[in-house]
Amino acid sequence: MPEEIGKEAAVTGSMAAPFGRGINVQIEVAAVVPFRALQEAWYREGEVEHGQGRLLVQDPDGYLLRCVEVLGTRDAR
Repeated sequence: MPEEIGKEAAVTGSMAAPFGRGINVQIEVAAVVPFRALQEAWYREGEVEHGQGRLLVQDPDGYLLRCVEVLGTRDAR
């Protein structure tokens, strides 16, 4: 839903084009239960590993929602 600018709005940054910060996605569920606890994962690409902090939530129909924080890179040796 588009977020209306006001004192109750969850404004996370400047409301400037392309206005991505003005979108609030809400998914209503019967209960919030993580599919897995917050995890740290590293994926190798040659001599470098790329890190992610991830949280998986599964809806009742089996769809997985993955929230990811980029942790950066590290030497894979």
